[in-house]
Amino acid sequence: MTKLRMFGFLASSALCAALLTAGPALADNQRGGNNEGGHHGEKNVRCENQTFGAITIDGNLVVPSGAFCQLNGTHVMGNATVSAGPPEPSNPTGLNTSGATIDGNVNVQQNAQLAAFSGSTIGRNVQCDRCEVADVQDSTVKGNLADNGVSEGAFIRNSHISGNLIIHGGTDFFSTGFNIDGNAIGKKLAFDRNTGSFSDISTNTIAENLTCNDNTPPPTGSGNTAEHKQGQCAGL
Repeated sequence: MTKLRMFGFLASSALCAALLTAGPALADNQRGGNNEGGHHGEKNVRCENQTFGAITIDGNLVVPSGAFCQLNGTHVMGNATVSAGPPEPSNPTGLNTSGATIDGNVNVQQNAQLAAFSGSTIGRNVQCDRCEVADVQDSTVKGNLADNGVSEGAFIRNSHISGNLIIHGGTDFFSTGFNIDGNAIGKKLAFDRNTGSFSDISTNTIAENLTCNDNTPPPTGSGNTAEHKQGQCAGL
């Protein structure tokens, strides 16, 4: 199974079609579909192997286990949950956003995946609990981003995180590394007890402390600004 962070770039058209059409369709009163406008009145909406366009979901979004969801310019007024599922090579539960807005929290459960791209905004916190992927690129998280035990590394790039960025106890199954570059972080960046092929922490603007401890191998990088740089990141 192609991992979600590579979906938009390397997946074949046949795989894309399979992901977007697999599984039972939603009932008409729950459907987001590919509509470019309108208002979605359900309080809890399942997105199961679907693409939602520029609609408003007045409530919470749930991606069920093993399903894929794409949000293109969608506004979710509540929280989003990416449900736990089996590990690779089974189909992961995946939420991919492009220019979307989620007003509440995003909870990425065990073995699930999140990829927020292209000016997406998350109004509160992103929480990864032993998820596979919780990537944020060219996007905004208005609360904290916490990766606890992420299993496939991280791409956190060119984004604004208003709170803390914490990556703890992660691994790097596909050897794509931990890439934390070019971000504006409103509080602290803590990178602790991660293992992988490499970790690059570069050109981040951090309002509080940059701390790195007990990582194998130690992080590399340069050009970070922070109130204090500590541990393995003292020279970065």
